[in-house]
Amino acid sequence: MRIGFEVSGVNTDRPTGMARYVQQLVPAIQARLHPGDSVMLWYKLSRLKYRRGWWRPADLPLRVYQSAFWPIRKPVDLLHGLEGFAPNWRGARTVITIQDLVVFKFEDASVSSERFRTAKWKMLTDVRRYVDAIVVISETTKQDVVSLLDVDPGKIHVTYLGVDERFVPQEAGVIERVRAKYGLPDDYLLFVGQISGRKNTERLVEAFALSGAGDGFTLVLAGSLGRQGEKTLEAIRRRHLEKNDKILGYVADSELPALYTGAKGFLFPTIYEGFGLPILEAMACGTPVLTSNVGSAPEVSGEWAINVDPYSVEEIARGMEALLKVPAGRKDDARRYAQQFTWRRCAEQTLAVYERLLQG
Repeated sequence: MRIGFEVSGVNTDRPTGMARYVQQLVPAIQARLHPGDSVMLWYKLSRLKYRRGWWRPADLPLRVYQSAFWPIRKPVDLLHGLEGFAPNWRGARTVITIQDLVVFKFEDASVSSERFRTAKWKMLTDVRRYVDAIVVISETTKQDVVSLLDVDPGKIHVTYLGVDERFVPQEAGVIERVRAKYGLPDDYLLFVGQISGRKNTERLVEAFALSGAGDGFTLVLAGSLGRQGEKTLEAIRRRHLEKNDKILGYVADSELPALYTGAKGFLFPTIYEGFGLPILEAMACGTPVLTSNVGSAPEVSGEWAINVDPYSVEEIARGMEALLKVPAGRKDDARRYAQQFTWRRCAEQTLAVYERLLQG
């Protein structure tokens, strides 16, 4: 079995979301291949100018391609487009991963531009004509693909994401070093993700100001500024929270376990997710979680998070206060639950899709 991965959008500078999925899944699949099997990475020729940031593990061959033109020698039996696109190469089975369809569920400026939405719709409706299988990362996304793209459910396969093994409760010394680096107090509540309309950070700030947690705690936002993120900054100024809110910008993956472990609670009342990996990362570090009651958040968090209406500032505020009262035993149960989500399982489920296609 010769597997190709279309990874044109992956870079190693600041991996988030999709890039982290690729960088975890591909090595996990490679480790489980049989002798004689192989893996190859493919980048679009149009991405050549970004090649310095390409993800290129030393032990994996890397190639470029142009549009749907098949290389002279057939190099793969199956091509997996890990970010929703793969060229239509004759003679190879084709799989794509769709992480979410949020831009089509919420057609407003807080989620994406109309230009981006139109381009993505064209790409997905073109690809669905020839793709052999679609991998999704939650049952929520599966239902969205069925209803929005009109795809046969039998063609869709759910493979839950995994939590990297480094996401475990950290020792006090490690936590202190990260806290000192960012100037964090002992008592803080944490958000990790893009500061944006989709991630609902403006309402999060409003809820923090309204809640009792605003007294004695600092709200820490770890992430870069995204679409409509300036509204969050305006909310901080409007609520006079400059001393109670701290924006860290992008935080490296290596520092996240300590940041999660040191927090008194993790806040993730996002508008809609296809999965929501930070939910499980925080749980795996022993930190209680507040998240949304819509999208995949309830599916992924199970019964181990406080779920709130992301559109209700008052409900988010009450949830913050409840979060500070979660007993230690429940945190331990949530940690064990999160540890069930592994990249090994994700890789095995993905390989099972490949094998069915190639054997069929």
